[in-house]
Amino acid sequence: MKGLSCRAGPPGSNGINGYNGLPGRDGRDGAKGDKGVAVKGEVGPKGADADHKNWRQCAWKGEDNRDNGLIKVSTNLN
Repeated sequence: MKGLSCRAGPPGSNGINGYNGLPGRDGRDGAKGDKGVAVKGEVGPKGADADHKNWRQCAWKGEDNRDNGLIKVSTNLN
């Protein structure tokens, strides 16, 4: 008796994907570097004497929910 000839069926579906393993431990931190030299800036003018054209009201709100403080807007746009 001769073997029966069968046609191939459709391919099967893909298997279930695996999952990533646990991440490794972080390496050790390097040695702390030397402290840099502090450069002290110049003292600004008193509030009444200040030129306020480059200052804008800050949007930070304190505990009393009011805007307070000023931030200087840079005029150097290089």
